[in-house]
Amino acid sequence: MIFSDFFSALHKTKGVKKVARRNLVNVAERILLETVKTAAEESIEKTPSKKIAEKCDITDATIFVYYKTKKNLFNKAYEYSLEKLYANFKSNANLLQEGKYKDFWEEILSFALDNDYYAKFCAAYRHSAYKEKTNPYVSAEFIKDYFNAELTRNLTDEQCFSLLDTVFSIFLETVIAFADKKVDKNKKTLDAFFNVCVGAFL
Repeated sequence: MIFSDFFSALHKTKGVKKVARRNLVNVAERILLETVKTAAEESIEKTPSKKIAEKCDITDATIFVYYKTKKNLFNKAYEYSLEKLYANFKSNANLLQEGKYKDFWEEILSFALDNDYYAKFCAAYRHSAYKEKTNPYVSAEFIKDYFNAELTRNLTDEQCFSLLDTVFSIFLETVIAFADKKVDKNKKTLDAFFNVCVGAFL
């Protein structure tokens, strides 16, 4: 939507007086963040847009100026979560290049636990009715660059994405298990996690 149409639609909502004082991009991101946090606590199917709006200090109608449907909102929230997790992955990629695989996963796990709503939302989304088949956030070439060369050399792009999906699923479930204290975070459980994840890169 071009900006003239966007502002026209925005002024039709009751939330315009509050929204007009904010940067539109920041409002859009705030909606996504609160969607992720709320759904992580209550499950996606049970997350009312009204509650998200209250946390953003806007009206329910304003959410749907930015995101036309609830499905669109959750799809964008999933992309947003992946983007945050991937940004952390990328910022620590130098550890992989240096062969410090365990250090890399320690950093990744630490960030994910400090912001566990990203992992919880991703896991919930992947099992929800809102899930869409979307392209992975990274390319097959990226996977082949960082994953075990022997493991990925003869894999098709689809097989590379399947490998990434498996490692990502293990990662998400581990974060959730530690965050919810379903599993004690101790040397034994951390080593088991590192061995699985590091194995994909060696």
